[in-house]
Amino acid sequence: MKGATMNKKYRPMAWIALALVLILVSCIGAGLIQTDFGNVTITDVRIPMPDGETLRVLVHRPSTATQDNPAPCVITSHGYHATLETQDITSIELARRGFVVFNMDTYSAGSSSGTTVSYNDSRSYYGLGMLQLVDYVHDNIDYIDPDRIGITGHSTGGRNVAFTLDAYGRNEHGLEYVGQPDDASDYETKVSSALILAFFPDHYLLNNMPSGVNVGINFARYDEGATVQVTKVDGYQWPDMTVSPEAKFFINTTSPDTFTLTAESAINPDNGHNDVTLSGWDNNEKVEIGKYYGSIDEGTLRVVYNPNTSHQWQFFSATNASITNQFFMDTLGAPNPIAADNQLWFLKEVFNAVGLAGFFLLLIPLATLLMETPFFASLARSAGPAHSLPATGRGKAVMAVSLVLLTVIPGLTVMPAFSDIAYGMIFTNAATNNSTDFFPQPGPNAIIVWAVINAVLAIAIYVIGRLIAGREKGEKLFGEGLRIRWADLGKAALLAFLVMVAAYGTVLFADRFFKTDFRFWSFAVRAADGNILRLWWHYVPFLTVFWLAASFMVNVSARYQVKRPWTNTAMCIAVNTLGLIGLVAIQFIVLFSTGVAAWYMNRAWVNICLIIPFIPMMAIGTVVLRKAYERTGTIWLGGFLMAFVSTLVSVSTANAILFV
Repeated sequence: MKGATMNKKYRPMAWIALALVLILVSCIGAGLIQTDFGNVTITDVRIPMPDGETLRVLVHRPSTATQDNPAPCVITSHGYHATLETQDITSIELARRGFVVFNMDTYSAGSSSGTTVSYNDSRSYYGLGMLQLVDYVHDNIDYIDPDRIGITGHSTGGRNVAFTLDAYGRNEHGLEYVGQPDDASDYETKVSSALILAFFPDHYLLNNMPSGVNVGINFARYDEGATVQVTKVDGYQWPDMTVSPEAKFFINTTSPDTFTLTAESAINPDNGHNDVTLSGWDNNEKVEIGKYYGSIDEGTLRVVYNPNTSHQWQFFSATNASITNQFFMDTLGAPNPIAADNQLWFLKEVFNAVGLAGFFLLLIPLATLLMETPFFASLARSAGPAHSLPATGRGKAVMAVSLVLLTVIPGLTVMPAFSDIAYGMIFTNAATNNSTDFFPQPGPNAIIVWAVINAVLAIAIYVIGRLIAGREKGEKLFGEGLRIRWADLGKAALLAFLVMVAAYGTVLFADRFFKTDFRFWSFAVRAADGNILRLWWHYVPFLTVFWLAASFMVNVSARYQVKRPWTNTAMCIAVNTLGLIGLVAIQFIVLFSTGVAAWYMNRAWVNICLIIPFIPMMAIGTVVLRKAYERTGTIWLGGFLMAFVSTLVSVSTANAILFV
């Protein structure tokens, strides 16, 4: 009996050991890359801001940056629905070249606090904290050169750069906007270089840039948001910067008459902006992409980049890393010049992905091991036999139609669930970016609406299908997979919670000792602070409905007897992901073939960005649901486990419109 117990324990212990090895390899490898093998020190700091907010900043400090040898520095900002870890590439590569990098979580994102003033005021007048962080770094950090400060950011981060420059412009030009905070025009220029990614500033922002700052704009040729940022020139792709009147005006601001263009400016009495109307451009005059117009020494440099990529890929691109590297090496001077295309960041991403695999690999073995304890032992039981494949024509037709509907509906419901229902009917407050006090995260707000809709539709499809196909005598409508004692239901939820906490402990370990986490591109499991983690309770009920429905569909509805059980699991993965994959594929096929995204109106393209990380979550979740069912014979443990983990992932990576 003892030998049997040891044999049962050996398998989960082996998988747990493998998962922990992957996590440790991830931590060590990613840590070595981001510290440039010990040449860069990374410090996680919380910096108090003048009005009571707090900014979380990762400081990448090369060993060469000292009080006696101050280095140029760059402050970088992430985009919307993101956190500072998405700016790892900029931080790693610039720090390798001797720059001190201050990588910030903006207000209301990551581990920074919310704001003391309205979210929109904080965004529009303070660059979500970038403006104040520049002041702090300039005045307090003795190992940086205060005359060589650069700023950059992607998407909303690029907007933050533009608004920071606009604050300097208001001070220099004596402008005050209608309704602005009292100090919004009091900030003197303290940067000498700025690179804006994935955001093209409005005309009034281009017209109000401060003197003495070298500025570049890196706007992707296939940016999904181009339609509301730049003018469509007849006969050319929408964001073709070679003919863009905005790009020409931007260059003309410091190199007048470079391009034929009429720019009529006037103060808008409604908001105080120095608005500009552009006309009379000549399409035969082309902007040279990547050319430096103006003078670096005089602070009049203007340069436009237009790489062949999309908005979402721009922060995860070797081409864009090269652009950023070269721009700041040229405008600020690099203490350690390295060729712009000499890059190591992707190795860190690979190591981060190894940790991601280890994190999810840990879930089922750990749950299995805990079910061998006396308290949780009652949960462990064999799963009943799978159904036979339908034998009648009606049964086969019902199965085929059901599988098709379950495949396509998740993709078909994204846009109406996000734009029309979540943001159009439930979370309608534009001033707080479609959030409320209880549901302060705009991204998860849309996700939970979509999730509940799909849970209800999936169960409805199952019930209607069973009623049409008919049941054998004595067969229950919902099968045996739901049957569980109330005490064991509570134990299943508790076990899922304990496994989530233990797995998340590895993320906290990675953050505490290596300043890294587990991620690849936009799919991430990151360490969040208590201010964000408390939101888990707000969102988990809705995702519990979704994942319990998914567990039912995977393990009761679609678990068929086949020669190779893995093929049935693969079919379930396909059903759960292909609709979303198809949605994303249509978006990018249309985008790269026409230059305009399939969904772009009213920022619908952002919905695609939000749903992309849910695709790997659904694939992984399907496997977890099936493995948990095989060990418990019910839908509950797997459903609870994936609900708890996916909620944790969602809230920890999303911005939260909070106030202090």
